[in-house]
Amino acid sequence: MAGVAAGLADRKRPFSLLRLTGARLATLRRVVALEGAVPLLAVAAVAIGTGFGAAALYATEAQNHPMVAPGVEYYLLTAGGIVVSLGIIAATFPLLARITGPEVARNE
Repeated sequence: MAGVAAGLADRKRPFSLLRLTGARLATLRRVVALEGAVPLLAVAAVAIGTGFGAAALYATEAQNHPMVAPGVEYYLLTAGGIVVSLGIIAATFPLLARITGPEVARNE
């Protein structure tokens, strides 16, 4: 959340100017959501793939066992972590509404 909030604080004036020129708050929310969610999901996919690859190599080479798919708990834990991370990104939306008002563009 700190990274997303810091990004919003750095772009307070540009976002405020966009709002003054007619950009809707929903559009800015989509921009912030995409900026946070796309890297999160990309890194999660790479991490999951790397983990499965390393586990398969270790299981077959070092343990002489075939790779077995993880249980439901793994998928629930992974999905829960991603949902919590997306929730943290969404928690910055009220901050976006506060820092993009016309008074911000006028006073800075």
